[in-house]
Amino acid sequence: MTNQYPHDPSASRASSLAGTSGTGVNLALLDSMDGHEFEDVVESLLRKMNFHVEGRSRAADGGIDMIAIKHDAIVGGKYIIQCKRFSGSIGNSFIRDLFGVVHSENANKGILITNSTFTREAQRFAEGKPLELIDGGKLQDLLSQHGLLVHADPSAKFVISTGFQILYTQFALPLSRIIEESDRISQNLVFLPKRNYDPHAYHRLMHKHFGQITGFLISTGANVAAIAPIANDLDSSPEDLNVLRQHIRELLKMARTLLKMQKEATSISPPPEYATVHPIFLRVAPAFLRKLWLFVEPLKEFAEGKSNKETFVLNLDVGIPELDEMTKEVDRLNEVAEASIKHSENRTQTKSECFVATAAYGSELHPKVIELRRFRDIVLSRYALGRALISLYIRISPAIARQIERNEWLRARTRTVLRVIIFFVSLINAPKYRV
Repeated sequence: MTNQYPHDPSASRASSLAGTSGTGVNLALLDSMDGHEFEDVVESLLRKMNFHVEGRSRAADGGIDMIAIKHDAIVGGKYIIQCKRFSGSIGNSFIRDLFGVVHSENANKGILITNSTFTREAQRFAEGKPLELIDGGKLQDLLSQHGLLVHADPSAKFVISTGFQILYTQFALPLSRIIEESDRISQNLVFLPKRNYDPHAYHRLMHKHFGQITGFLISTGANVAAIAPIANDLDSSPEDLNVLRQHIRELLKMARTLLKMQKEATSISPPPEYATVHPIFLRVAPAFLRKLWLFVEPLKEFAEGKSNKETFVLNLDVGIPELDEMTKEVDRLNEVAEASIKHSENRTQTKSECFVATAAYGSELHPKVIELRRFRDIVLSRYALGRALISLYIRISPAIARQIERNEWLRARTRTVLRVIIFFVSLINAPKYRV
């Protein structure tokens, strides 16, 4: 999948990606700034909205980042403001804490402002309470309404879209840290205690990873297809940008799962049967991560001013050669295993022959041989002592049979003995084995 992003190669990162202009703030800066810088932006917004801001502290604040006072009629009063500059979703615990502070401070309302989103649990908890949740999309809209958000200039020859900036700050940068950790694991720079796996446990784990990666291949294509048009739009709506953030979170969640899979595979001491598969297994998750990195690496080069090209091409090839290589090796091992099973069955069938009787009568299809074999398989094999006698017979009878085959006198004497045995066999529980 490809997409092109206009870009000004001469523009510095400070001005084109994360810069400010007057009192305005670029959205990419909003997503990459630290907590105190984010609070500065929120404070500027509140002042633009005619709030008087007080009680702000750079130290631990006990659940209060700032207190906003409004003296207007009806909507005036005291508001507790919490600011959260997050890469993930804001959970229920933060909202509960804010609710407690609102009560203890006897405030009109608690407002939590974030560049990210809120979980469904957090939104449900806030319903019907003196709480307001402002996510990244609403914040962008408020900043734009009050003249605090720097927009890309559509008339410029080369511009970077807001979606492009979000893709860089919220996906490329976190992914680069995941890739660094993956590389350290591949280079054995991370200690992971080894654990022995038997063939069945190893096979189950391998199939589990196969299933996950197959699902990731499908979802990656879907996420990228949704990301491309939003990131390329020079005037994306707040709702579209929230959708973009959601797809980015899905991709990062997948990348972290791949890293976990790599750690799990690296901690395995494989069974001997999988000695040839395991080195390939170790490369599958890192290979997928590298594919994702190749997807955003040109974007990072553009954003950091390391590329002099006038267009940025978004290109994602979700093919994983290591996965195909591993599939072929597993298929080869399965063929070997099937051949081994057939060989074992043939050996079992050979062992099931009555060697002595066959040598004495000259054929395994002789009626007397068949009768003795049935007695052994249907009657003797039912009991522990009978199975022990069968096992002993299988071990010693081939050598005896070879001697009988070479000597006609021994063959005749053996037939005499066997006739006596067959007579008694015919009397013992005959209905249970005679046909």
